[in-house]
Amino acid sequence: MSSHPWYILGAGSIGCLWAATLHQATGKSPVMIVRNREHSINENTDKKAVLTLTRLDKTESCHPVSVVTADEITAPIHQLIVCTKASDALTAMNSISPVLAKHCNVLLLQNGMGSQEAVAEAFPAQNIWIWLNH
Repeated sequence: MSSHPWYILGAGSIGCLWAATLHQATGKSPVMIVRNREHSINENTDKKAVLTLTRLDKTESCHPVSVVTADEITAPIHQLIVCTKASDALTAMNSISPVLAKHCNVLLLQNGMGSQEAVAEAFPAQNIWIWLNH
């Protein structure tokens, strides 16, 4: 297993679900990249947040995450999950392009089609993986 943290671009429902799942599976807190802090998930002063998942049986689990904006990232990103709308994917990827490691593994989880090819073309040095749900 890689020692590099997972980054998640997009803090909507799918991004938060993946963050909680990654924390549960690895025991490590992923890093959520948000567009701006004013409309992001609730966080405290040290750029940390806790996601609470409620299951159908009403049990809850809490999962810590780090929260950053694109301009606050200082270390190279080696593992990234993109959880944006398809129409926002390329713009979102461009916002973090300076910190993407060469050969970064990028998993695109879009709701919508059409952006995957544009992202792959714009980021040829990265390993682009696409989730298709049929």
